[in-house]
Amino acid sequence: MLSIIEKTTGILLIGILVFNLSQRKHIKHGEKKRFASLFLSFYILSLFASIKIIERFLLPELSFPIFLLICTLPVVIYRKKLFLFKTNCSSCRKRLPIKHILYHDGNKCEACNDTEK
Repeated sequence: MLSIIEKTTGILLIGILVFNLSQRKHIKHGEKKRFASLFLSFYILSLFASIKIIERFLLPELSFPIFLLICTLPVVIYRKKLFLFKTNCSSCRKRLPIKHILYHDGNKCEACNDTEK
């Protein structure tokens, strides 16, 4: 079971880090989302490291939920700063384009941003 989780977390970690590198072009208006994706990649890395610790020290596989709880606790505490990727405008509930969802900190469509200014 741990080998499946290990392979999945490895692929997911690489994907999130590549996504984080693509966010560098939009650093002027997407710094919070870039930090959130970096923190999520750190979470995935900690899960990967906990699997390696279990394998290296020959711990029982039942110790993985304990590591999972320890790794997930900061994510639960800082969830409002981490899960910023909203799909709808916070004002008018209009669907946001994918570039806006991934790269802009504000979760408002262009029409709502223009009326706010």
